[in-house]
Amino acid sequence: MTDYEALQNVKASYCRAVDALPDDRAHAMADLRSLMMDAVVADYGSGAINGAEDVIQFLAEQIVGGSEWMLHMVHSPCITVTDAAAEGLWTVQVQMKRRGTGALDSVIGRYADQFCRQDGLWKFARIEFRRCE
Repeated sequence: MTDYEALQNVKASYCRAVDALPDDRAHAMADLRSLMMDAVVADYGSGAINGAEDVIQFLAEQIVGGSEWMLHMVHSPCITVTDAAAEGLWTVQVQMKRRGTGALDSVIGRYADQFCRQDGLWKFARIEFRRCE
């Protein structure tokens, strides 16, 4: 498997794990943890979140907490690899069903991710999401 393919799989695994949070929180959180460096930094548009545990908690409570289900679709990868680091740019569309109201919602935006190799595996070092309004 090439680095390009491996990085696409890391992003796809991230999306799949976030989507699984409403149904299987413990397993999804463990999957997310396996994809992140300890010192990962994430910004979903409301400021930096430092550390894997805090990023995962934010995803579980703030991003997914109000949804019955979510479905991430990432498109148009632009991946650059340099030795032990990489960057991935993605377009994303997320569909979700809101808990309580049953309303269907859609979010579109862009991810800019940075990755590092750890023990031969690519992991998120930085996750940045910007919503298109």
